[in-house]
Amino acid sequence: MNFGIPDLVHPEPIHPEEAPVSRILGLLLTFTLLTLGMLNGGTIWNFVDLPSFLIVLALPLGMLLTARVSIPTMFQAVFSKAASPVELTNAIRGWSQARTYIVGAGWIGSLVGMIIISHAINTTRLDIISAGIATAILPAFWAIVLSFAVFRPLQYRLEDRLQDHPEAASPTYPEPRIS
Repeated sequence: MNFGIPDLVHPEPIHPEEAPVSRILGLLLTFTLLTLGMLNGGTIWNFVDLPSFLIVLALPLGMLLTARVSIPTMFQAVFSKAASPVELTNAIRGWSQARTYIVGAGWIGSLVGMIIISHAINTTRLDIISAGIATAILPAFWAIVLSFAVFRPLQYRLEDRLQDHPEAASPTYPEPRIS
């Protein structure tokens, strides 16, 4: 008996024909509210910092390449309806690793920014201090946004597709390691 309270642990499944609409609405709502929050008291340019983007995007890319993750397979599985269970499994693992690596890169960026601030704190160079503050805060911000608003939904979408794939029950395909 749920007394009219929705079951958040076992929600009703979304019908396949409703899934694209809910995904688009979810992304639109997420990024609209994020943008409105960013514009509250400033401009969108306060959140744009090239060194922060390089840290957040280049470090995970290098980590994925080091881990021998097929980045093309990750994107092909997202945009191709004909992906095999093996490709879906590899893409799921790739997006899961990307989530982990991007959060790690956000922390690395924060530490780099703190080091910049600590070396500039005894100077009157506000430009160096403000650049250090941006590098300390923005990588963690963008890492969390990308991890939870982009990478995690992509991973869930691929997990759903793997579960619904007609060949997925075959014992020849490895089970995905889902974190």
